[in-house]
Amino acid sequence: MKLKQLRKVGICLLLTGVMASGSLVYAESATGQGAQSSEAVSTETAAQSAGQESSEAKAFAEPQLQKDSTIIENEAEPQPTKGVLEIYIDQLYSDFLGRPCSTGENDAWEKAINDKKITIATVITCFFDSEEYHARNLGDEHLINAIYRSILYRDADPTGLNNWSYCLKNGCSRYAVLEGILGSQERRSLIKAGHLSLATAGYEADEYWTYSSPYYTDHYPAQTALAYQFYQQVLGRTPGQSELEGWCRAMAEQGVSGVTVAEGFLFSNEFTAKNLSDKEYVNVLYRTLLGRSVDPTGEASWTGSLADGSSRYEVFNGVAQSPECQNVFAAGGPRNQ
Repeated sequence: MKLKQLRKVGICLLLTGVMASGSLVYAESATGQGAQSSEAVSTETAAQSAGQESSEAKAFAEPQLQKDSTIIENEAEPQPTKGVLEIYIDQLYSDFLGRPCSTGENDAWEKAINDKKITIATVITCFFDSEEYHARNLGDEHLINAIYRSILYRDADPTGLNNWSYCLKNGCSRYAVLEGILGSQERRSLIKAGHLSLATAGYEADEYWTYSSPYYTDHYPAQTALAYQFYQQVLGRTPGQSELEGWCRAMAEQGVSGVTVAEGFLFSNEFTAKNLSDKEYVNVLYRTLLGRSVDPTGEASWTGSLADGSSRYEVFNGVAQSPECQNVFAAGGPRNQ
C-alpha cells in the first residue's frame, strides 16, 4: 500500500494512493486506525466477490425459471436512501476524480467527518492534492470549477474564473481559491437562505468548513499577484516563496503602494545589472506600470527625454504620475497575462 501524507494539525492524515481497488480513502496512522480502511476495502472486495458469485448463480438458474415461455421476475429489493453527506462525497469523487466512489471509500470519509477528525473543507484539499487528481492533469479551469461546485454548487462565472486563473498563474496556490470561495459573500448568503443541501443536515456549521491556507501569500491574492508580476516583468524570473511573502507583507501590513513596490524593483541592483538600453528600459517601464507595451509616441517621447539628459528616475515618475497609471493601480495594478 502506498500512502501520501497530508498536513493537518493534531493528527496525521493519509490518503491511500495505490490499493487493489485504487481507492482514495481517509486513513489515520497515529492510532493504528489506518488498518481499518484497508480492512474496510477488504470487506468490500469480499462483498463484491460474493455479489459476483450470486450473479453467476442467478444467471445459471434463470433458465430453470421459464415455464410455458413465461419468465418469472424476481421482485426488486428497495434500495436504502442515501444521506446528504454521502451524496456530497459521491459528488466530490465525480467532480475531482471523474469516477464513482465505492461504499468503503464513502463510509471512511463520512466517519472521519462525523467523528470531527477532519473538516469538509480539508476533505476537499485531500481530493485536489491526491496523486489520482494530479495524474488527470486537467488544468486550472477544471480545478476552479470543481472547487466552485463543492462550495457554491455551480460552475465558476466568467469573472470568477478569470480572476482565480490569474491568481493561480501569479503566485497563489490552489488553497487560496478554496479559502477565497469559502469566505465569499455568496456562500454566506446561500447558507443564510438555507439553499445549500448540507445545511439541512447540519453540515454547514463553521466547525465543518473552517480553513486557512498554510501560505501567507494566499491570504492576500491581489498583492501576491502584483508582486509576482513585478518579478516576471522586471527581473525576468520566478520569485522564491520568502521573496514573494516579503513584498506581500509590505503591501498588506505596512500599506506600501504598488507603485512604490514597482520602484523598488526597477531600481534594484538586480535590475540595474541588466544594463538595458533606454528603449528597453522604457518598454519594461510600461509593462510594469501600465501592463502594456509602449506605444510609438510614448517610446519616442521618453527615449528623447533620456537622450536629452533626463534620468531614468525622472522618466519613472513621469509615467507613474500619469492618469493612466493611477487608474491602473486604482483597479488593483497591471495584469500582464
